[in-house]
Amino acid sequence: MRILRCALFGGLLIAVMASRTSGQTTFATLTGIVTDSAGAVVPGATVEAKHIASNYTYTTTTNAVGQYTLGQLRDGEYVLRVRLAGFRAFVAQHIQLAAQDLRRIDVRLELGAMETTVEVSAGATLIETETARISDSKDARALKTLPLNTRQLWDYLSLTPGVVQAGGGSSTRRFAGSRANQSDASIDGITVSNGTDGTQISPLVSYVESFQEFRVDMANNTAEYGAIGQVTVVSKSGTNEFHGNIFDYYSTPLFRARNPFSPTRTSGIRHVPGASIGGPVRLPGLYNGRDRTFFFHSFETSRGSAAQDLLNPTVAPAAWREGDFSGLLPGTVIRDPLNNNTPFPGNRIPASRLNPVSRRIQERFFPLPNFGDTSQLVSQNYRENKTRPFDPNTYYTIRIDHRFSPESFVLPAGPGTDPTAAATKAICRPSVSAGRRATPGPSTSPSHGRCART
Repeated sequence: MRILRCALFGGLLIAVMASRTSGQTTFATLTGIVTDSAGAVVPGATVEAKHIASNYTYTTTTNAVGQYTLGQLRDGEYVLRVRLAGFRAFVAQHIQLAAQDLRRIDVRLELGAMETTVEVSAGATLIETETARISDSKDARALKTLPLNTRQLWDYLSLTPGVVQAGGGSSTRRFAGSRANQSDASIDGITVSNGTDGTQISPLVSYVESFQEFRVDMANNTAEYGAIGQVTVVSKSGTNEFHGNIFDYYSTPLFRARNPFSPTRTSGIRHVPGASIGGPVRLPGLYNGRDRTFFFHSFETSRGSAAQDLLNPTVAPAAWREGDFSGLLPGTVIRDPLNNNTPFPGNRIPASRLNPVSRRIQERFFPLPNFGDTSQLVSQNYRENKTRPFDPNTYYTIRIDHRFSPESFVLPAGPGTDPTAAATKAICRPSVSAGRRATPGPSTSPSHGRCART
């Protein structure tokens, strides 16, 4: 009986978890039909795709209708070979596969000896004809060379047509007109969103050295994705050649333009140094991982001087804070809800009707206007540059790829952080909504105090 209860509980747990998870993959797929010179399908042909960087080989045969499918392919460059006795071998060179590509390459075999080869150059996918999804992808080279003054992944998303910031000070994005909570993001198939409003909870989105590629899918996604907008990140892996780099992204006020809503140019310098290395796993005299086992390791950190934050909210004029709205007459009349909605004399709320606790909160958290006409309510009528200590962060990633056989392989990977970094320092200050953005018009919506923890 006890075993039965455990089994039932385990089944229920799996069912609940399955309802909240979805099977996602970052691998690509090659498919197509093999025919002869007369257009007849060719069953039983051997189809082989070879990954150039790792020498991984994926093999299958065409079915009764001449169709083949090679799945679970790593992104990168491939060579496709098709062979069958009595036909010349077919070779397609330079096939570039991106993450989640579904690429069709139809093959036409010609009669002749197998020693004779017909070679073609395939290149990258220009138009994906197998799906109706709208996608955009950028590789590691684009992440390094695009002229952006940031290393955050989400700023690169803004370069994709149809992707915009959600608005209202939100850090999420909208994809092809989606709502703010209709997006998801994953790294190597593992979601990094909170499952509620699309907010990303992984620190790695601000450190892109370990990213080989990221892909944006919006509209007409396959069933494995529950969101309209899907961001898929593929981490870097080692190859048969050792590669590494050392870098430092340096930012100084001399290279930065002044924010048009800021009275002065922000001060302070910033360094984002790091390094990475990858290649085959080799233990001299013990193990040679060429064509089989690979590693990749990245290290990134950030250092700098005191940072400045521009605060430019819209705040109430001094007269309003005292209950004096006489300047709004005759267009706006303030009425007394406790006296049959009769107008307050002179459009002024008596001081006795103002809650003393609310006035203390107002004095503590809401500054007076200091920009433009301070007697009128205008947009962004308070501007100030706040200085705070710089918060250093350090992150590293490690990925291992090992292939047991042509049918099975593993790629464990994981991030880490430096526990000695100032990651527990909390910076609390009065929050001012839209302090970093230009708002379309005056607003006096109440805001709440924030405590940013890094």
